[in-house]
Amino acid sequence: MKLVVMLLFACVLVIVMAQNTHPAPLRFLWFAGETPVVLLISLTALGGFILGILTTLLLRSRKSPRTPGLK
Repeated sequence: MKLVVMLLFACVLVIVMAQNTHPAPLRFLWFAGETPVVLLISLTALGGFILGILTTLLLRSRKSPRTPGLK
C-alpha cells in the first residue's frame, strides 16, 4: 500500500512539474532573480524528502534500546 501511495505521489509530482516550466521571480535573503517553477518544485520536493529521512532517523535513534551498564 505504501508503494502505491508513493508511486501515485511521484506521478502527480511529475505531472505538476511538466505543467510548470515557465519562469517565476524568486527572492531569498539577498538573492533575487528568476528561475523556472519546475526547479522550485523539484528543490522543495527534494528538501521535504531529505527532511523526512532525517526526522525518521532521529526518531528511530531515540527509540533504540540502550545497553544496561554503558553510559
